[in-house]
Amino acid sequence: MAIQFDFASSTAAPSTGTAPSVNLQISTTVSNRMVVAYGASLNGGASAITYNGVAMTQAVLEDSTSSTTVNLAGIGVYYIFDASLPTTGGTYAVAATFAATDSQAVVGAVALSGVSQSTGGHVVASTQFTN
Repeated sequence: MAIQFDFASSTAAPSTGTAPSVNLQISTTVSNRMVVAYGASLNGGASAITYNGVAMTQAVLEDSTSSTTVNLAGIGVYYIFDASLPTTGGTYAVAATFAATDSQAVVGAVALSGVSQSTGGHVVASTQFTN
């Protein structure tokens, strides 16, 4: 079974400093669905992300720090498998939670199909930060 790209969406936080959210479409005419989302900002990665109000599983959360331990930037990457996705196709909200209100935060997500529904050796994430 080949992995297929279905939909994508992203947005930046408004200048008011509220946490960004984005709507992502999914289909029910495909099988073995998976949604992957990220939340990034200058003040650290998303500490949680939901899809249609359901918590997504964290793959990686990386926050860079300076010598004074102040967060400079970060990203959180999350996923959710078919069993936890809505059974009705449509457009649903991807909402991120950030430790600090940040007007320079972004949230994005992709919907995939044909994805193995097991994390065993399939969900691998890592990060590397360089000043």
